[in-house]
Amino acid sequence: MAIKIAQIQNLQQLDLMVAGPDDANHLFVIDGQFDASLTVGSQGTNSGVAKETFSVLVVPKLTNRQFVRAIATTFDCKDSNG
Repeated sequence: MAIKIAQIQNLQQLDLMVAGPDDANHLFVIDGQFDASLTVGSQGTNSGVAKETFSVLVVPKLTNRQFVRAIATTFDCKDSNG
């Protein structure tokens, strides 16, 4: 089950008019930060891997005909070790 993100900090949103694929005419660009807890553990020289799913509403609600594709990227910028 996805973890719902309630608060996005430093939210910035652009709504651009485009001539895109499949009759797309808007491009939403959203940038922001949120705090989340992701725990990864390992012992000795073994490495650990963790995967988590997050859910957040950041643009106006779109119908299936209005929605073409979404791409998201994230990176970890804080750890509890230091």
